[in-house]
Amino acid sequence: EDGNMIYRDFKGTKLSMLGFGTMRLPVLENGQIDTAQTQEMVDYAMAHGVNYYDTAWPYMQNKSETVVGACLKKHPRESFYLATKFPGHQIMPRYDVKATFFLVGDWVDKYPESVKALHDAGHEVMSHSDHHDHYNSLSTSQIVADIQTSCDKIEAVTGCCPTLIRCPYGEYDDHVI
Repeated sequence: EDGNMIYRDFKGTKLSMLGFGTMRLPVLENGQIDTAQTQEMVDYAMAHGVNYYDTAWPYMQNKSETVVGACLKKHPRESFYLATKFPGHQIMPRYDVKATFFLVGDWVDKYPESVKALHDAGHEVMSHSDHHDHYNSLSTSQIVADIQTSCDKIEAVTGCCPTLIRCPYGEYDDHVI
């Protein structure tokens, strides 16, 4: 474990401040995840003290969880924490549960059919920004433009303009508000 990694206590759990996100993994020319390079990246992260891995079912055409799970398998299970997101939109119809989904505009561009399906199933679709930038470092006009662009994209797909935003990274200050 690298002595330079910074950790924080989260409810009694020592988590590395640097997490390994798996929304975008290296890909081969055919568009498939490059598992060898991903394995190298995971091994490097583990060797340098990263113990928090974040994935979700829809990442990388529904392959992120499988690939990352296989990469982590060679490491002791107690040496890392794995967070994933519940694919609730696929399970909720069985229970007639409605939810609010905060989506990034880039994702709306890439998966408009999924956005429409969420809306058509009765869920609220709101903004989580257009490009997931750090709002604390943007000017007021940049923030307004980013939110407007994201909302325009969502409205173009769903017919409804979002009325809520979830700031990227949970960052906000008086300037952002």
